[in-house]
Amino acid sequence: MSSSASQIQPLTFYDIASKDGVGPWSLNTWKARFALNYKGIPYKTIFLSYPDIEPEMRKIGAAPGIQVPGFTLYTCPVIVDPNHSNVVISDSFKIAVHLDDKYPDTPRVLPPGTRALQKAFVQLHFETIFRPVAEIVCPACPENLESPRAREYFERTRLKWFGKPLEEWIPSADRAAHWKKLEEAHAKIGALYDQAKEEFGVEDTFMMGTEPSFADFLVAGGMLWIKKFMREPGDGWDIVRTWEDGRWEKLLTRLEPYMDEH
Repeated sequence: MSSSASQIQPLTFYDIASKDGVGPWSLNTWKARFALNYKGIPYKTIFLSYPDIEPEMRKIGAAPGIQVPGFTLYTCPVIVDPNHSNVVISDSFKIAVHLDDKYPDTPRVLPPGTRALQKAFVQLHFETIFRPVAEIVCPACPENLESPRAREYFERTRLKWFGKPLEEWIPSADRAAHWKKLEEAHAKIGALYDQAKEEFGVEDTFMMGTEPSFADFLVAGGMLWIKKFMREPGDGWDIVRTWEDGRWEKLLTRLEPYMDEH
């Protein structure tokens, strides 16, 4: 099958609903959304309320996003690809692999020879960035969801997952120190961008050079999570946008062509 967009049936892309004015917000779903937009693959989004994710995923045969002893959670993103036997793919990295493999005439999200390296970067990001970001952003999630039942679901499942209520995750007295910790963690990621700039000789380089890749979508997804959920003056995005002379705000600006939210 040709990868010409005119011959491709739209994929179904499952994302998480939010209240009016917020739009797509999840770090994990943004990685897949960036990939679809960058490749120019047509898709339609189905926004699911949190309590509706598990029954819908079971219905279409999607695998759980999280499976640990004593806890299973169905999550987004998930895609259904009608161009390839309606295959159902969970997990943003697996989605990226599928899109690269099945739509080879589109730009690569995982450039040849980099899958293992980018997988390692995902793990590095999870250990050094995702966890501390989640600790400070997750308590802001319920107020940005679209319904009381979604907020109740989120609070209940995170209590079961992490063992304490959201309001106890980062006490007010610890917020400044936590943001400092996050700034230092992001500086390590920034150093990788500096290395890329030196290697490729391009001022506004992406992780792999002049074109974005999955690693950039991952970093940007985390930034969008903060930007959309933490908008209070002097907190959240107001803090992050100043780090490293505005490095992360500039990254989002460069990726704006791939931020279609349809």
